[in-house]
Amino acid sequence: MLVRLHAPFDLISDISLTSEDPKKYNVLILPSPTCMSENQVKVIEKFVKNSRGLIASYQVSLRNEYGDSLDNFALSRVLGVEYLGKMYGPLSWDYMKLIKNHPILEGLPMYSGVSKDILPSPEYCLMAKPHDENYVLARQVTHMTSRYAQLDETTELPTIIASNYGQGKVVYFTENFGGQYWDYGFLDYVKIIDNSLRWVNLTELPVKLEGPEPMEVTTYKGDSWYLVFLANYNFSVRRPSNSVHSTSNLSIKLKIDFTPSRVKALVQGSDLEFKSLNDEVTVMLPKIGEYEIVLIKE
Repeated sequence: MLVRLHAPFDLISDISLTSEDPKKYNVLILPSPTCMSENQVKVIEKFVKNSRGLIASYQVSLRNEYGDSLDNFALSRVLGVEYLGKMYGPLSWDYMKLIKNHPILEGLPMYSGVSKDILPSPEYCLMAKPHDENYVLARQVTHMTSRYAQLDETTELPTIIASNYGQGKVVYFTENFGGQYWDYGFLDYVKIIDNSLRWVNLTELPVKLEGPEPMEVTTYKGDSWYLVFLANYNFSVRRPSNSVHSTSNLSIKLKIDFTPSRVKALVQGSDLEFKSLNDEVTVMLPKIGEYEIVLIKE
């Protein structure tokens, strides 16, 4: 989903979380890392409290670092929810109901075609109780007896919770949200993540890429240079594939702290046209194959 949104990201390990200072990041995403130590929990609590954003899902922090089950989320205070010890599912053809107007739900549903306040739900939902009912944005609909049965009543089980912790903001999905997207690719889920990123952290992304959806972008900063890495995932319809389809006319906008003197595509070995205005540089990349590295020098 982050690749499709052209949102730059790093993958960090549990060791990196505690051995390095995470404050260089604006948002931390925890896609159901079940096992967490007390030290890791403290780092995350401090991170969010200091005006950072957190997006988490499903069984996050329900076990300690040794794999032992806990009675509640170790991150319960941050997530704004209590674990009730049970799971609801499997929900093979079920839905959640959007119950509140909120920036995270803006523009939804996009494609469900069932109702203006209904979205497909993930397959499994943890039974949980929010610390404040005002945190709840969506609830699980009662399990349907068959795929084409009429929608039943809405349960009390929250599926999307948005809360504040200290000076930070938190979005928590009680369900296996990422796994459901991986299996079915619901575009509504991509929209929810896009909205969630904007809500938990109102600053703009450091780089804006105008180009095809299957294009990953990552940036690195040096003393007098920036590197923009681009990976092209424009494969054939079915994988494995034999080739990547080249793409043309990409626009890259990057926040920088100097006036660039030269911009070069390192893979193609050619200089690129660019425009610099205030603290932003706009670079035009005429063509990209499998990948490209754009160097911006002071």
